[in-house]
Amino acid sequence: MALQNHFKAIAEGEEMSIVDDEELEQYAADLERNGPLAGENFMEPPPPREALNDAFWALGEEDDDFTQIPDDDDDWDPSMMTSVAESELEVHRETREYTRIAAWDLPLLLQYAKPWTVPDMKKQPLRFRYTTYMGETHPAQNKVVVEFTTKDLASATSLSEAQRTKLIKLVGVRYNPDRDSVRISCENFENAAQNKRYLGDLVQKLVKEAKDSTDTFEDVPLDFRHHKPRKVAIFPDSWKIDGQQGVQSLTERRGATKLLEEGEAATAQQQKKPVDGREMVAMYVAAKSMMPQAQRSNAMMR
Repeated sequence: MALQNHFKAIAEGEEMSIVDDEELEQYAADLERNGPLAGENFMEPPPPREALNDAFWALGEEDDDFTQIPDDDDDWDPSMMTSVAESELEVHRETREYTRIAAWDLPLLLQYAKPWTVPDMKKQPLRFRYTTYMGETHPAQNKVVVEFTTKDLASATSLSEAQRTKLIKLVGVRYNPDRDSVRISCENFENAAQNKRYLGDLVQKLVKEAKDSTDTFEDVPLDFRHHKPRKVAIFPDSWKIDGQQGVQSLTERRGATKLLEEGEAATAQQQKKPVDGREMVAMYVAAKSMMPQAQRSNAMMR
């Protein structure tokens, strides 16, 4: 009955006049063959509605008036991994990648290897030090430190002794008198190459100012109050161990010390032992019996 009323409503919307049921059935058949819903069987009942709590975000929920329309949840795949597991897998992949590089690519660098030789400090007096954090960003990664000795720099740049002294006065507290070294650092620029370039230019300016003969700073005394010398203990020669005889005497001394410590430990253990009264009386009687008769009579009179 409801289906007939539905088709009648469609026919009235199209301004068609249907008199009896036969015309209505003929119209329904034409609509099924040629209509927008062709191929659908209107006589079959609709399929049962799927349970709404099959979705992942609706697990455990009960059907009520507010859950008549299913949520558009993604299909839950039990094989899906969490974000923590994905990050751990990414670390594992990176480790395997670098392991393959170390196993197959690094041995190929041996053909470019060269023997290391000690650099000539008179020709290369400047030593630069960089800081790297192996790919990690850090505020101190652009810092560069240059270090040199004044004697090597004087040999490389042809500085006289007076000019070297003036250079020491120019660098001030950056000079270490114990090692005759100067250390200067820079981290003002964004890249390490820029800081290195600045330090190189700064050393050139120091050398230029040291060679300037208009003012030799002779009236300025050397001031090393900023440096605190490190105290080095000097032991007497009699403490030194020379040859097999010294080793043997040291071994005997250690053995005697060990025996003394063992004796002191045994004495302390005996002192902790409780006193036996019977044993003390027996020892006293035995000692009295060994004394002469005159001493025993004097002891009894006392």
